[in-house]
Amino acid sequence: MEILNAILHQAFEDGISHWLTRVTIIKPGDSEPELIADRVMNNGTLGLYPYLDMKPTELTLDKVKKGLQLWLKDQDLNEILVEKIEPSNADEIIQFSLFGKVKYK
Repeated sequence: MEILNAILHQAFEDGISHWLTRVTIIKPGDSEPELIADRVMNNGTLGLYPYLDMKPTELTLDKVKKGLQLWLKDQDLNEILVEKIEPSNADEIIQFSLFGKVKYK
């Protein structure tokens, strides 16, 4: 779960800002954390609005897990777990979670 937490924090701090225009809380989750990324870790659901999209795409913890699995298919697992997750990695994982591919470069 630590790696999922790191992915979410990197994504919301720096990684997805180049294509994300707005975030809404669809389901708050089990607690009221201070940071938006923690809502997903607490079983919440976020609505992410990609650039020029008027409808949100839902982000859940299960989607992040699936996105990580898709992303890892092309990665060296030993390198990823040893090194810190970079914002660009987190961005790609979130895009795989939402769209099944990297849509925004």
